[in-house]
This record gives sequence, structure tokens and C-alpha cells, in this order.
Amino acid sequence: MKTKNIKKIIAFILCLIFVLSAFTGCASEAQKAEVMTAFNELYPKSAEINKIIYGQGLPASESFTEEELEALPAAHFVPVAESSPYKSEKALRDAILAVYTQDYYNDVLKYTAFEGYGESGSEPPPRYKEMDGVLYVNVKFMSYNLAGNRIVSEATVRKISGGVATIKTPYELNGERTDKILTMIYTESGWRFDDPTF
Repeated sequence: MKTKNIKKIIAFILCLIFVLSAFTGCASEAQKAEVMTAFNELYPKSAEINKIIYGQGLPASESFTEEELEALPAAHFVPVAESSPYKSEKALRDAILAVYTQDYYNDVLKYTAFEGYGESGSEPPPRYKEMDGVLYVNVKFMSYNLAGNRIVSEATVRKISGGVATIKTPYELNGERTDKILTMIYTESGWRFDDPTF
């Protein structure tokens, strides 16, 4: 084999290794920086989405005393307040998909947010419904305890492979500190979380 051909083959192999490194665990510092930039941009938005879906929820247009709430059926929907940042299912869904992957939305979030569980969608019922173009919130929804705290300032990229990144963050709950892993996936719209972030 001629020296010229050998050099071409070696150059091709080196180029291939360089390209493939973008999709393997051997992430460059530039790739890690890109992931951390996306993480730092998306994490505060995910905290807002978590509160809307699992925590205090969007504000309701009506208020109820504890006694009045107890007397209501298992699900009671009222329109969201005028002050709500989202007034339609589409607007809220778009905000969710700006943070989380479509797969995570389809597998988990849409049921809690909009569809409910069980054959009738009532076991338990969803947090929100849109009726006649108006977004309604279920005032009987039992909010989750989101008391834990991720130390996002200490987040580090553990691995990037095939468009999937794993990020380790310290997590504090009830005075105890552990490490938690978050998965981010590169989509056609950019990096998105593929795990719960609370």
C-alpha cells in the first residue's frame, strides 16, 4: 500500500475518532460547558414547572376555606386567575416542553398535568383541564412536598454520550445530603431534562 494512501486512511480514522468523540463519554471541556450552560438556563424554569404541576399550582380565580374544600367532590375545577402566567393548555404544555423532553412529557407529565390516571382519568384526576378555551385548575389536587433542595451551584457533568448527558448534583433533604443524577437529552430544540428535577 502506498504511503499516500496510508496517510489518507490515518487522516480519515483520526477525523472519525474526533467526530465520534462528540457522541461518546469522552466529552470535551467545550461540550461540558455547553451542557452546563443549558442546565443553568433550564433548571430555574424546571423549578417553576414543578411548582405548577406538583406544588402550589397556578392561581385559581376562586378561593375556598378548608371547610369548603372538604365539602367539594374529589375533583373540583375552577378557571385559573387572571394573574396566571398560563391561560391555556397549549401555553402551559409549550412551557413544559421548553424544559423537558417530549418522551418524559408523554410518559409522565401529561397525565399529572392534563389527563389524569386510570381508564377514566380520575384515579387521581389531573391538575388542569381546558374547557371552552379556558384553563381550569383542580383546587382539590393534593400538592406534593417539594421540600428538597438541589445544590445547583455544585452541579457537574459526569458523562456525555450519544446526545445524552448525566449531571450530578448534591441534594439536601431534612438535613441530609446525598448526590442525585439528572439526565439531559439533546433534541432538535436543544438540551432538555428527561428526569424529574425535584
